[in-house]
Amino acid sequence: MTKPVPYLRISKICELTGLSRWTVAAIRDGVKAEIGRRYPKTVIVDDLVNYYAWLDYRMYKTRLRDKNLRKTVPPFRKEDWEDVA
Repeated sequence: MTKPVPYLRISKICELTGLSRWTVAAIRDGVKAEIGRRYPKTVIVDDLVNYYAWLDYRMYKTRLRDKNLRKTVPPFRKEDWEDVA
C-alpha cells in the first residue's frame, strides 16, 4: 500500500520548515515553472503544492537552473522523498 501524497498549503510548509512565506512561495513558483519538464501537472492543485516535489525542487534548484548542471539531476521520483518528509 502506498502512502498518500501530502498536498500542503504554503502556510503549512512554513510551519514545517521554519522558512518565510516569501521563500516557500518562491520555491513553489520554481516547481510550477518545471511542470511538464520535471514534474507532472498534478504537483500543484488549486493552492496546494505536492510537498515531495517542493522538497525536490528546494534541493536541486541551483542545478535545475543551469542548463549543463540540469543533466546531473536524478529524475524526480516521489518514492525517494517519502522517507524524508
